[in-house]
Amino acid sequence: MMRVCKYALFSVLTVAAMGCTSGPDANQMNRMASSLTKLSAAVDAVVRYDDLPQAADDAVILSKVSAANPTLLDDFKGFQLKLIRSTGDSAVLVCDIRGTTALLEDAGCTAKLDAQRWNTHPPSPCEPSLDLKQLCGKQ
Repeated sequence: MMRVCKYALFSVLTVAAMGCTSGPDANQMNRMASSLTKLSAAVDAVVRYDDLPQAADDAVILSKVSAANPTLLDDFKGFQLKLIRSTGDSAVLVCDIRGTTALLEDAGCTAKLDAQRWNTHPPSPCEPSLDLKQLCGKQ
């Protein structure tokens, strides 16, 4: 009887612990999604209209974006941002701090958030998934 109780208690505690570490909070992700649509539009404007070398890295682009609007990156502290560029179009991918799990992804050419990836099972890897050519209407 005692052995069964130990296993039952262990099972309950394991399930409870898994529930406590289930990942990002929905409210935080929704707030960040709203901020991401603004950030991706700003990144798109820099990529499209600023005279940047093709090899400009993400930090240079994000620096230009934050110079114009210093609070634009505030909601992304503690997360990794990756910029995706393709023939004048761009997208922003938000990943966890380790850079292993994708949370949100948005193309700058669209008005709405393009991909909520934080609640996928199994977790989505921190790699771009959007087809910018198709989304942004390039032929």
